[in-house]
Amino acid sequence: MFYLYQDTFPMKGILLFLMVVCFVRVQCQTMDEAYHLYAEDKFDSAKAMTFKMLNDDSAAAEANLLLGRIFVDQKKCDTAMRYLLASISLDKDISRISGWSHAYLGKAFAMTGKKERAISELNKAIALNKTINSVKVAKDALHELFQPPWVRDALDLYQQRKYEQAKGMAFSRRNDTNSAKEANFIIGKIYVVEEKYDSAIPYLQLAIKLVTDTTYVSGWSYAYLGKAHVLCGEKEKGISELNSAIELNITKSSAQYSREELGLILYNPSGQNQDKLNYVSLGPHWIMMEGAHITYYFQDTTNRTNVVKRYIHQHEQAYEQINKTFQATLAKKMVFYVWFDRQLAKQLLSRDLGFTSPRTFTTNAAINQSIGHEMTHTLSYWGWGSPTISSTRFINEGVAVAFDLYLDDKNVSAQKAIAGKNIHSVLDIWNDAYTDEDIVYPVGGAFVSYLYNKCTPEQFKAIIKDQTIENAQKTLGDKAFETLVTDFNQLIGFQ
Repeated sequence: MFYLYQDTFPMKGILLFLMVVCFVRVQCQTMDEAYHLYAEDKFDSAKAMTFKMLNDDSAAAEANLLLGRIFVDQKKCDTAMRYLLASISLDKDISRISGWSHAYLGKAFAMTGKKERAISELNKAIALNKTINSVKVAKDALHELFQPPWVRDALDLYQQRKYEQAKGMAFSRRNDTNSAKEANFIIGKIYVVEEKYDSAIPYLQLAIKLVTDTTYVSGWSYAYLGKAHVLCGEKEKGISELNSAIELNITKSSAQYSREELGLILYNPSGQNQDKLNYVSLGPHWIMMEGAHITYYFQDTTNRTNVVKRYIHQHEQAYEQINKTFQATLAKKMVFYVWFDRQLAKQLLSRDLGFTSPRTFTTNAAINQSIGHEMTHTLSYWGWGSPTISSTRFINEGVAVAFDLYLDDKNVSAQKAIAGKNIHSVLDIWNDAYTDEDIVYPVGGAFVSYLYNKCTPEQFKAIIKDQTIENAQKTLGDKAFETLVTDFNQLIGFQ
């Protein structure tokens, strides 16, 4: 018996050791997957995966860090601070986790106007010097904190699409040594938006030359310069500059913007069909067709003439019908890339169809997708003359479903979606950023349709432009909001 025990004990120890190793590997893989989703801006999926790691002692610090970063990117700073402070507390070894946490904590404080606390946290990230990238993020955030007031004013004018005023302000600062790099960047950026690509290039090149350290100016200047060069026919140079913006990774948004631009430069073995008005290089079977409101690129029209004509006719009509509500005046036409081959699209674009980037007026769609959904994302974002202030997944997807022009009963679809689910109110879904899309889409569509019918035009506009529950309560008044939610819950059958 003694010898049996002696033989068994090492085996049990080895098995236990192997189980621990496997468990750690699984945890690492899970966090890697969560970071991968975060890098692709799939915030809801990344959060859902990361929340599950909070109670695991070996991954809790990293999980809190990632959640904090996501909430900062979503501008939910108070929530972000809680996770980032927890991450710092849990990181007993003061590792790179602390470096990143202090950097993002500083950004969160800066975004909420707490300048002194922001400076303290950002300087801690720089002093820790744990990774090159976390230090860059901190330095860039510090730079933005101390940027001259005129830069903020010019960028505010840019956001309002008052381009001539913004350029005038920037031109007046070009000879100021302390402001020249920002001035040239702003001028170049506006020229790109105005599609004056030849004019943009020298200003963006000079902005990059004047930057002595890697800041948001260099990251964004490379991004816009890459787009300008491709549109001017210098494709290889443009691709190189877009890749520089991605590699610098100065800001998440400039890197993501560059990835989106690169994603639209598709494989073109023949080198044909390069159109200066649209920088996408498409295969030999792609064709461009102009509508009154939308420029269309079709993957392959062979034997599909009637399908293409019908698609354009339906979408032009839908644009006019939907925009009666949103009254959007776009700075340029929408661009629709219409795919017949979903698998090829996923291979080239690294994501499933369909999706829309309202900022760039660009949609990638399958030929058989709903007519109104994707264009509603752009029209509602730019609706009533200004971009959306605050977006929530529930309302953002809900408005697209509500105006998708499907002739289905939105309420019935919502009732089916929640049947048998442990959900007690529409507020549970509105509050929960990681609810399954099989629930978010139909319930969101039904709720936005309900809002549209129950609210005044001004109330509906206010809720679409600032999609938070707090703003809806403020817009409708506490009592009216409570009544609306109660009535909708009863209509759909929440228990």
